[in-house]
Amino acid sequence: MRFDQPLYFSRVSGRLKISCASIILPYQGTQPPAIWRWMAYVTARTLQAGLLAAALLLILVVEGARADEVLKLTLKDHRFSPTELTVAAGSRFSIEVENLDSTPAEFESSDLRVEKIVVGGGKIIVRIGALKPGVYRFFDDYHPDEAKGTLTAIAPKTE
Repeated sequence: MRFDQPLYFSRVSGRLKISCASIILPYQGTQPPAIWRWMAYVTARTLQAGLLAAALLLILVVEGARADEVLKLTLKDHRFSPTELTVAAGSRFSIEVENLDSTPAEFESSDLRVEKIVVGGGKIIVRIGALKPGVYRFFDDYHPDEAKGTLTAIAPKTE
C-alpha cells in the first residue's frame, strides 16, 4: 500500500470498507484501525498543504507578471534609439530591446546589473526592479563606443 494516496472509508453490507486509489482492504470491525485513520488524516493534511502552496505560488506568479511600465528601445546601425530613457524611481519596469541589425548585440549595464544578448532581428525583454533616483548607463558590449545610452530614474514628486 502506498502512503501518499488518500484512504476512503465506507460501509458496505454492514462491513467497513477501506479503499485507496490502488487497493481495497476489507475490514470486519466497525472502526478502522488507528494507523489507517492516522494515515488518512496525514494524507488529507498533506493534500491541503500542497493546494495552499500551489495557490500561493499562483498568486506570486500573477503578481510578478502584472503589467508594469514597458520602455521600448531599438538598436539600428549599432546605435540605441532613444538614447535616453526616463522612469519613475521606486517602481518596477521592463525594457523591450529590439535589434534591427542583422548582427547580434548585447544590452549591458553594470549599473543595472544586466547583460543580455539580442540576436540579429530579435527582441528581448529585460525586467528591472525598483531603482533609486539616479542615472544608469547602458551600452552594447559588442560596439561600446557607438551604442550607448542612459536611463534616468526620477524620484516621485511629494506634495
